[in-house]
Amino acid sequence: MLVSRNIDIAATAERVWTLVTDPRRRASLNPAVKVIEVEIEGGGLLQRDSSTRYRLEIGGRIVEYRTRVLELVPGRRLVTRSDSAAPFETTLELMPQTRHPWRAALGHVSLASRLLRLPSATPLTSGTRLSHSERLEPTTDMIQRAIDQLGGGQDLGWRERLTLWLDGDASERLRDHALQHLESSLGVTLDRWLAAIRDDLERAPPVDGRLPA
Repeated sequence: MLVSRNIDIAATAERVWTLVTDPRRRASLNPAVKVIEVEIEGGGLLQRDSSTRYRLEIGGRIVEYRTRVLELVPGRRLVTRSDSAAPFETTLELMPQTRHPWRAALGHVSLASRLLRLPSATPLTSGTRLSHSERLEPTTDMIQRAIDQLGGGQDLGWRERLTLWLDGDASERLRDHALQHLESSLGVTLDRWLAAIRDDLERAPPVDGRLPA
């Protein structure tokens, strides 16, 4: 299962990178979890092969796992993989967004720019696009919880379980619905998490019309 989301943030790539490579700060902005402890093992900054230990409260349960950095391109790309029961691979990518002052004044009207033949101007940084992707293979327990949620939070009784066991097609359809539910729920969580990161970074007001450094 792969779920990807992105968001445009009115902050420099340097500031966005500083936040996403601070595991505790980034985790604290996830509205779906409560941070108990997040620590880069050995201290210091994230680098390739470094590990981070997490102890979080998720849905009333305590979850502990570690992540290891698989790839790190400073200011551009970070890939980590967890050792949790359902291992997940996270990819964060940054892309600076630019604009031309005269295009902004014209409202990005390309026809006017061609007719007026306006001189080129040095592009100004207008923000950063942050992309977040999660790849994971759901466990049987995760799928079962999703099935229970689809049933209104009620656990399946023995008759329903027997019916599903005897009817392979019905069981497969239910599993597909559960996976779709999991994917949708993860997408909603990523959207809320990215929005919280954006709000945190945009909280500092621009200085002289420029983005905070």
